[in-house]
Amino acid sequence: MLRMALFLTIFLSLSYLDWKGQRASAEVPSRFRYASPQERIAVALVKFGGRPLQVGKSPEANLNVQPAGDPGLTLALPRMLYNLRYGQALLHSAETPPTLTERLARAEQLETEIQKRYYQVVLLAVGSILASLIAGLLFFLFRYNKRLHLHRLQLIRKEQETRRLQAMIEGEEKERKRLARELHDGLGAVLATAKMQINALSDNVPAVQLSQSYAKAEHLIDEACRTVREVSHNLTPDILEQHGLEFALQYLCDSMAKAHELDACFIPYGLDTAIPEQASITVYRITQELLKNITQHADASSVIVQATIEDGWLHLIVEDDGRGFEFNHNFTGGIGLSNIRSRVAYLGGRLEVDAQLGEGSTFNIDIPVGNGGINGGARIEVIKKPL
Repeated sequence: MLRMALFLTIFLSLSYLDWKGQRASAEVPSRFRYASPQERIAVALVKFGGRPLQVGKSPEANLNVQPAGDPGLTLALPRMLYNLRYGQALLHSAETPPTLTERLARAEQLETEIQKRYYQVVLLAVGSILASLIAGLLFFLFRYNKRLHLHRLQLIRKEQETRRLQAMIEGEEKERKRLARELHDGLGAVLATAKMQINALSDNVPAVQLSQSYAKAEHLIDEACRTVREVSHNLTPDILEQHGLEFALQYLCDSMAKAHELDACFIPYGLDTAIPEQASITVYRITQELLKNITQHADASSVIVQATIEDGWLHLIVEDDGRGFEFNHNFTGGIGLSNIRSRVAYLGGRLEVDAQLGEGSTFNIDIPVGNGGINGGARIEVIKKPL
């Protein structure tokens, strides 16, 4: 748009100059009617300029000098009346007629007017060009500032979202630790006391050991103690802090396989690399949530968990051969999948889901763990559905 305005301004300026020149050329012959010999000599000298006058000869004799230029050359602008040869012709003439003097004054006035108009048009063209350039510069600055403002808003929103997720995840971890401590110190202690009382009862009344109710109560208390212990360990991954991520993921797979009677294969590679604590906890929680969903909803017979650290990224793949589900862009999942999304986004990772009814499901998760640790990658979620 700016280029079109510039070209239009130059075109109009040149057109106006050409029109004024044609008008001036048309006015010159009509304003000068050369009646005296002196005027004819002057015009001839102007038309056939380029050759020196022959001193001592009359103006009529100088009129016979052959032209040095084009014989068809005509008087185009009053500017040519200022030619030195015109003055020399006047000096050789007998007198200067009043009509010629008036016409010279008129020609000078016309030339001054034309020059003034010419400069006005030039100034107008230059002003239009400068105005167009300034307008274009202002428009560019406006667009640039607008994009910069939008970019800053996006960064602010991204930072706010990251802080919100961080606060949510940290709050969840604190709440898990609190519940685990209460279960272990509260309910766990109560169950341990109940277990001791039952054992004391069997010591004081040996015949009670023959009762089925006693045996069932003892079994239930043992089961409750085991459940509380497992829940407490799941809420607070002490095993992760004590033995590292590889051992903790292996423990998750073994526990699930033992509790639900299915094949669970864990394939680690490069997990001995030091990674941020928050990334380790998040990967552990994501794996824990995926395995829980498989045992509750997938009806699978085998599970494969792969965890690899390579080039500063932790690649986690959890695959099952269960019933699968219909996954598309409108699928939101339950609370478990929502938590997984939040944790992956918090770490600046990528989530890819490949699922289809009757053919199981595969979760591919990439999390940055090098070159700055968490929040070092793009928070992108890729949704994929196989053909």
